[in-house]
Amino acid sequence: MERDIIAHLIEFHGYRRLAFIQGPAGHCYAQERYHAYTDALEAYDIPFDPRLVTTPDDYVVSTGVKGVQLLLDERNLRPGVDFEVIVTASDLFALGAMDELRKRDTRVPEDVALVGFNDRIEGRFRSLGDRYRCSLGFRRYSGHFDRCEDDIGGVGWNGDDSRRSLSARRCV
Repeated sequence: MERDIIAHLIEFHGYRRLAFIQGPAGHCYAQERYHAYTDALEAYDIPFDPRLVTTPDDYVVSTGVKGVQLLLDERNLRPGVDFEVIVTASDLFALGAMDELRKRDTRVPEDVALVGFNDRIEGRFRSLGDRYRCSLGFRRYSGHFDRCEDDIGGVGWNGDDSRRSLSARRCV
């Protein structure tokens, strides 16, 4: 199931340079998500580039911040050039990564796409780009996955607080 979101990024959006911000070493969900990333790369004949993968870290927002800093500052990678999307092992990391990218005037999703897992409540109310707020990912209930399909609840950014459905294509 977790590989589905990565397959979507590759098949639908045509991304071939996917960065990955890892979760804690040895944590079962973090490892499942990392293996989904590497399995999808292999399935789509995309060479694994270790420069695009961060070192394992804790489940905190700052992991996303540090992940972007590692990719851009230490590895000198350029968003939109050296990687087109950042896949994170958690929505918490995506929130931190989004903040750090914005500090650097990198627009999400216009310059680089950003995806996380969990469907955390915090992610539902953060703006993504200039026009939409939304959440992407997977929810885990009692050991099984409920995949977010094409319709994801969102709130209009133009001052209209009415609920409406946004296609996942608009959120990635």
